[in-house]
Amino acid sequence: MLAATVVQILVMVGVPLALAALFVRRRALPGLAVLLGAGTFLGSQLVHLPLNLLLTWLGAEAGLNETLTREQAVVSNALVLGFTAAFCEEGARWIALRAALRRRPSWRGFRGALAHGLGHGGVESVVLGGLVVLTLWGMVMARNTDPRLLGTPDQAELVRQQVEAYWATPWPVPLLGAAERLMTMVGHAAFSVLVAFGVVSGQRRWVLLAFLWHWALDGLVVLLLGRGWSVTAIEGIVLVNALLSALALAWLARRPWPFRGAPPVRSS
Repeated sequence: MLAATVVQILVMVGVPLALAALFVRRRALPGLAVLLGAGTFLGSQLVHLPLNLLLTWLGAEAGLNETLTREQAVVSNALVLGFTAAFCEEGARWIALRAALRRRPSWRGFRGALAHGLGHGGVESVVLGGLVVLTLWGMVMARNTDPRLLGTPDQAELVRQQVEAYWATPWPVPLLGAAERLMTMVGHAAFSVLVAFGVVSGQRRWVLLAFLWHWALDGLVVLLLGRGWSVTAIEGIVLVNALLSALALAWLARRPWPFRGAPPVRSS
């Protein structure tokens, strides 16, 4: 378990940073576009997280926790959480790329959009990897702490159960988490390229496609988690999404970008 978690951390934190450094150093991708993508994700969460908290509070105040059946709650959570994720992240992408592509003609192509997607998905992976580090550190400390220092006997017993459950986690689970981050990065790249394509061409249907795709994916994952699907099955859904995203990227890399209001800029 410990070794697998260390590998998970190295993948989640190291791979995005290594990819960004490699592509930027070789000038395959513009470094500022990568940083813009990272900032876009972080900025989106300044709206996304408080919005989720607000909607949770409003639902509780409206008495939905008591009136909805379990199945209704699972479906409504999937719809709402999928929507807020897609709305905040794709909205942030649209705002950031719309502003940036006006000022950076060299980014108005596949490479600039891909760089943005790498930054967006990469920083999310790094942040989540940091949370894995903090969790691991906490569990190591709790395992080596005198139970008498953990509070009342009931509190100490609860901590003991949590620590035992953590260290009893099957070793493939952290590796699946690492693989999920890599697959999700491919999805973020596809979303960024779709939004950028819509911005430079003036065809908003591509932005709408990114939003609906994101909403469907996140909503489906929340729905299946709520219905008790296994981690392996859900990772299979993420894998299918990564393959579809890779196909979308390959298609958009070869497709002529119909620029509106600016001359075409080579993307390769």
